[in-house]
Amino acid sequence: MKKAAITGERSAELLDVPDPRPRDNWAVVKVLTAPMCTEYKAWLAGGRAEFLGHEAAGEVVAVDRPCRVKPGDRVVVMPQYPCGVCDLCIEGEYIHCQHLVNAAEFTGSPSARSSCCG
Repeated sequence: MKKAAITGERSAELLDVPDPRPRDNWAVVKVLTAPMCTEYKAWLAGGRAEFLGHEAAGEVVAVDRPCRVKPGDRVVVMPQYPCGVCDLCIEGEYIHCQHLVNAAEFTGSPSARSSCCG
């Protein structure tokens, strides 16, 4: 798959990276749109940023097992990885979750960005 990365001052590239795979209750989402949050500051200053798209909307392309989403569903991606089972998550306060999932560890790749569908 291709991913966008800021590679230097006012410079960006599309990089080839391995396709992510769905795992457990996480789905693979094809990002259709993603605003630049504060990454534009890195772009202006010559910094690097390889993980763009943490605020994104897209389409589910794969799931590991049946869950609340299926391929073809349009979704909004969480900008963090809440556990989904603590009291705060159950109450819908995902942004305050104290037990965030380490996405790189969970997926086995720092490039994989998946969306929880639990």
